[in-house]
Amino acid sequence: MRIIEIYEYATKYAHPDVEKQLKKYEKRATNRMRMGYAPGFISYPFRVREGWSKKYKKSINCNNPKGFSQKAHCAGRKKK
Repeated sequence: MRIIEIYEYATKYAHPDVEKQLKKYEKRATNRMRMGYAPGFISYPFRVREGWSKKYKKSINCNNPKGFSQKAHCAGRKKK
């Protein structure tokens, strides 16, 4: 059933607040389609590529790296 058919059915046989609920669900569906989510889509339509700034890279102390990412960064620096 389409939203229009549901709306017609609901206005004839159900409570008047159904219109408010249907508008809420219709708005959600249109927002999902706008964002790229459709029945076949799983992931977000685009990826944001974030990298480390030069300032952050310089601030890493390779004598005492904190965390896995900083350790990997320092290991790559030592290879050069």
